[in-house]
Amino acid sequence: MYPPAHYQVTDPTLLIDLIRQYRFVSVTAWYKGEYLVSHIPLILKEEDGKTVLFGHFAANNPVIQAIEDGTELSLLCNGPHAFVSATWYNPMEASTWNYIMVQIQAKAQLLDQSALPGLLDDLIAQEEGQSSQAPKYAELPERYTSSLLPHIKAVRFDVSSIKGVMKLSQNKTRAQQLQIIEHLELTSRSLDLELAKLMKDQL
Repeated sequence: MYPPAHYQVTDPTLLIDLIRQYRFVSVTAWYKGEYLVSHIPLILKEEDGKTVLFGHFAANNPVIQAIEDGTELSLLCNGPHAFVSATWYNPMEASTWNYIMVQIQAKAQLLDQSALPGLLDDLIAQEEGQSSQAPKYAELPERYTSSLLPHIKAVRFDVSSIKGVMKLSQNKTRAQQLQIIEHLELTSRSLDLELAKLMKDQL
């Protein structure tokens, strides 16, 4: 990740908030001469003042072998992004792209299979909310869970570093930023609308 100084996110609280918000991540690793890429949802917890992440992979995913061999992983949280046309603020400048991204470096370890039910319950609670009617893992039919469990591996990620970028036209004047927001809000694309809201929040 290349984070120009005026786009860097250095506030630890904001970085954690971004991870919580954009928690479906790309997990990458360089392993045995090739890049491995997988996509998983994360569960974020605090343990003794440290950020710890949890997730799960299909048991036959090659990332599992990379983890067993101690390979360091990069986790990328991709926030909203959008094309920004120079015609919106100054036709004599270059067009650009606004985006939000967080990169996490981590060592991972496989957890015992006994951790899976609790991990899956945590994920359901996180995504379904307090009023969820979704059944807990223990409430699912045994014949279903017994066929599912062997094919999933639970993973803990111990974070070594977090870097973030919020490129939201901070190098433009307030008037130009408002023009960009106005044009983004004219579209029906959800990413454009989300980015426009975030730009408003930064003004």
